[in-house]
Amino acid sequence: GTRYAFFRISGSVGQAVLLELRTRIFDRARQLPVAFHESYTSGAVISRLTADVDAVRDLIEASLDGLLTSVLTVTGISVLLLWLDAPLALVVLGSIVPLVAMTRWFRRRSRIAYRRARDTVAEIIVRFGEAMNAVRAVQAFRAERRKHAAMNRLNDTFRDAHTDALEVVARYTAGVRLTGNVALAVVLAVGAWRVSSGALPLGVLAAFLLYLRRFYDPLDELATFNNLYASAAAALEKIADFLATPSSVPEPAAPVPLPRDRPVRGALAFRGVGFRYRPDTPPVLRGLDLEVPAGQTLAVVGAT
Repeated sequence: GTRYAFFRISGSVGQAVLLELRTRIFDRARQLPVAFHESYTSGAVISRLTADVDAVRDLIEASLDGLLTSVLTVTGISVLLLWLDAPLALVVLGSIVPLVAMTRWFRRRSRIAYRRARDTVAEIIVRFGEAMNAVRAVQAFRAERRKHAAMNRLNDTFRDAHTDALEVVARYTAGVRLTGNVALAVVLAVGAWRVSSGALPLGVLAAFLLYLRRFYDPLDELATFNNLYASAAAALEKIADFLATPSSVPEPAAPVPLPRDRPVRGALAFRGVGFRYRPDTPPVLRGLDLEVPAGQTLAVVGAT
């Protein structure tokens, strides 16, 4: 019953978070001006909405249960070890120091690899979309090999990024296991010496070693969580950067409401309007004054 309730609540909360993320990304993409979309490709936006949100989903759905179980297990066994024999427990807790150092190293290295993977995924989506949208032109100009070679390079980059991340995970997991085995050997040596000197009952040492084996088992779950966390952190970093992008045409802080005492005719008037596509490009309009009467259709055409 408790496990069912946990999955039900965590699943509902997780889906609500994912829905909010997708909604915010979509709304932000609609609000940003054309100048932004000219430099920030549609593939990158799609990657934020799909691949990056999926990375966050994996963290929420696949690891929260294991993380909670692992934390409770490690905490409970730590209390038992301290209760059984405090000196040996301090030896075990001393192994936490290298584990913390390895975790910090792992997060730093894996975040670099996953950032690279996130960028490559966006580029793959861009290239694939361009090739499919212009498939007639690609085939007409016999550009299939060039497109194929470009896609292969991106796929190789994506594979290398994930390979680097998996290598970091493998080193981290091996380091955790090595730390556990070294701690077990030290505890066994110290415990045997204390048993031989009569300071520790043999049964207590046996129970301590049994619990010690269980102490390091959940750390594999924590390693898996750290891997998913690194991937989700890189994805959230991309999403946060996208959502924090300022708009070059912000909404007015105090918009003027339409008058209620007379009907709106629909006429438009522009006074001294200037326009450029990007801040680093020359203006295409300077001081434009224009009036468009209600009901009239007007097209402004320039040299191309």
